[in-house]
Amino acid sequence: MYKSLIFSFLLMPMFVGCQTSSNINPHYSGSRLKPIASSQSVALEKIPTKEKFLERCESLGQQGYTMIGKAFFTGLQDGPDEIKNFAASIGADCVLSQVLLVGTATQSYMGVDSYTPGRTVTSYGTATAYGTSTTAGILTTPYGPLGYNSQSTGNAFGSATSTTYIPAQVTYSPKYYEVPVTSQAYAFWLSPQGYLRNWRKEWEKINSSKPDSQKVGEEEMRLSAVHFAQAWNLALPKDLRPSVDFKELSPEEKKKFREYWVGGTDPHSKKP
Repeated sequence: MYKSLIFSFLLMPMFVGCQTSSNINPHYSGSRLKPIASSQSVALEKIPTKEKFLERCESLGQQGYTMIGKAFFTGLQDGPDEIKNFAASIGADCVLSQVLLVGTATQSYMGVDSYTPGRTVTSYGTATAYGTSTTAGILTTPYGPLGYNSQSTGNAFGSATSTTYIPAQVTYSPKYYEVPVTSQAYAFWLSPQGYLRNWRKEWEKINSSKPDSQKVGEEEMRLSAVHFAQAWNLALPKDLRPSVDFKELSPEEKKKFREYWVGGTDPHSKKP
């Protein structure tokens, strides 16, 4: 089912040249299914050679996996977490990757050159004042006028405190670093469990492409999901359970269903 697709995928020329972004999204072609809640459930496999890549694709196909999309380009490379996050966003739970280093690129950012922490400065001050005064006059007494002179002195002392905060000071300058530039090939896969999670959406897509006379109803869609789940030993979601009783497929019937699926025959139209 997958050989011709994988051969064309692996033999496609990879032109050396730096992309403006390492994000896989602009280079992705394929389906976008229901996102996966946690990227931790995405399996990322690094394949060293084209031969091993093809072998692994064949193995995944035999296990009921479906390739939903691919991306190949030359540019800056995302880390494992970023790759898994993108896979989860398109609903893929398995990613095969093949990466070849072709060079490096210089990138820059504005980094801290110097840093002076903020500080508080406190100032203290004191002042002293001294003064004298002389007073003269005449007092009237029973004995007649009496002149007088008086002198007074005074002292004053004061102090003050002021606090000033000097904010932190930071200077910046460009910082440069090298990053790898790689030729990258990614194949995004959907496990049987993932396909069952998207069963209704995929069924609607298939049904919409058929003439009205060949469209399949809700109950038959649910029964087909039962067969799929039994064939791959999966738990059937509650929203896909038929309203009618259904029997367990025999081992031979399960094998036949899996062969239809892996061989590229639509199991919806040839249910065991």
